[in-house]
Amino acid sequence: MNWSQQAITLFFSNLVTALPWLLFGVVVSSGLLVFLPPQKLANLLPRHRLVGSVLGSCIGLILPVCQYGNIPVARRLILQGVPLSIVFSFLIAAPTINPVTIWLTHKALPNYSNLLLYRILATWLMAIAIGIIFSYYRDKAIVFDESESLTYTHSTLLKTGSFFINDPENHKKSPLILFINNLIRESIELGTWLILGSAIAAIVQTFLPQYQMIQWGQNALTQILIMLGLGFLLSLGSPYNSFFLSPILTNFLLGSWLSFLLFSSVIDLRGLQLLGSVFTVKVILYLSLLLFLFTLFFSLVFGFYFA
Repeated sequence: MNWSQQAITLFFSNLVTALPWLLFGVVVSSGLLVFLPPQKLANLLPRHRLVGSVLGSCIGLILPVCQYGNIPVARRLILQGVPLSIVFSFLIAAPTINPVTIWLTHKALPNYSNLLLYRILATWLMAIAIGIIFSYYRDKAIVFDESESLTYTHSTLLKTGSFFINDPENHKKSPLILFINNLIRESIELGTWLILGSAIAAIVQTFLPQYQMIQWGQNALTQILIMLGLGFLLSLGSPYNSFFLSPILTNFLLGSWLSFLLFSSVIDLRGLQLLGSVFTVKVILYLSLLLFLFTLFFSLVFGFYFA
């Protein structure tokens, strides 16, 4: 198989494994927009930073949108006025703390239950901490006009997302029609970016010197950094990235395994395109930096003290 055939095969593989989760997330997003009155959901949720972050980190257990599907849901939650502590802890935790990813990780690594435990625990702590940090951002651009049956919403954290908000024609449409219309529009918008991300990831995966990179790891720190970067570039997705570890577990220290699972479960080449289409550059930079620092910290702690 030449490189072009390999790239095409990888592209379709990337797309097939990611698209169902994105579409599921768009379905949830459309349902939140159409069937929940503006601000109703936000009024039901706690405003306390710590409580909100803990709650947001657990939402994936009942809404298993996994990676990629968490992005449209997080955008919709922001536009619904949900506290940022809940939104960002959900964004971090949902790809990992959900029944699908937990079960697949157990199937991929049946003899490493400690790694599954620390993956869940580290993700949960990261989600809570990052949720609390982002809760201090004052998003004053959210406006709720109670005089209108439809509400205008905008957030300075977002690039896009005000679908079907101020269109007067929506008064004449049934909720089901609005749901289908938004489902189509968000699927096209985000699906386009997912296709682009899958293509970029396929090209990188085709030419990435995986085995050479693995051989570069000479100590705990370099192994953690190499596996973190490898997870980002391979873009396997949070439900499936644990299967990559099975053949190479004996070659690396335990801390590097955790770094591979933590960072790439939230941000990888495919997800970066989606995040870039929804959030501002400033948000993505802060999010990436925080994820990198927390991943490095937990991987070192796990590798030195709990392995």
